Amino acid sequence: MTELSPKSMTRVATRESPPSQETEQYVDPPNTSNASGDESTRATCARSSHRRRASDASDNDQLALSAVEEKLRAASRENALLKSRNRQLAQALADASQRGTAAHHLAHHDVLTGLPNRLLLMARLKDSISMASTSQSQAALLFIDLDDFKYVNDRLGHTIGDKLLTIVASRILSSIRADDIACRYGGDEFVVLMSKIRDSALVSSIAEKIRNRIDGCYGIDDNEVHISASIGFAVYPTHGDHCDALLKYADASMYRSKAARHGHCGVGQANGSATGQSHLSDNHGESAIANAHSADAACLPQQCTSSPMPSRRSTEKS
Repeated sequence: MTELSPKSMTRVATRESPPSQETEQYVDPPNTSNASGDESTRATCARSSHRRRASDASDNDQLALSAVEEKLRAASRENALLKSRNRQLAQALADASQRGTAAHHLAHHDVLTGLPNRLLLMARLKDSISMASTSQSQAALLFIDLDDFKYVNDRLGHTIGDKLLTIVASRILSSIRADDIACRYGGDEFVVLMSKIRDSALVSSIAEKIRNRIDGCYGIDDNEVHISASIGFAVYPTHGDHCDALLKYADASMYRSKAARHGHCGVGQANGSATGQSHLSDNHGESAIANAHSADAACLPQQCTSSPMPSRRSTEKS
């Protein structure tokens, strides 16, 4: 028997195979249970993912909210700090303003009497001259000097002298108009600035009033102090057209008055009385004020209630 080769066998097998028939194909029906499971899984995953995203978003929101709250707390702390600093600055400014006001007051006022000093007087005098020149009015200076005040300081001490100056300052203020300015010019010298003068007789009237208020007996710390004043005056523009000229003229007028009728200051004479005159005059013989007192007129002060002190003359004789 003849052996067939593999190729021959293949051909024989091919010839012997039945006629080709159309192969029936079988397709498994869809597994609905698996599909629904997948959908459920995907839905579960989606829900889980959504929850995770929501949780993450909530965590992020919480973190953001916490960050905002922390910023607000920091801003609140900073605001409180700024308010505190603002209060401190406001207090510092108020203190500085008060110190500035006090310094300005001290720079323009006498420490002892509280009256304006020479610096403020010069500023006010310039204003008065300017106003008088434009309003066709007058301004006047009264230069007041306490007679023999040095003797009061030497005999009774500076404490008594300071108290006497304070009382004199108060009496001058009570004698002048509301618009007038009284200043302590220095030592025992006072100056009164009068503005808006239409009648020169007003100057004489005010000066006489001041003299009557100053001249007299002062009871200070159980001491009797008798004082009088010499007063000179100058009127703008009659006696000068600027500050220095008016001050110089008023000062010279006061010294002429003092020399013509030397005022006497006594310290507690044994009989409780003192003599003395207050004097006013000008360089041109306009002596309406000085003529109000005769040359030998005596000062008649009020009686002091304090114990008498030896007079200056009796002390000098002893």
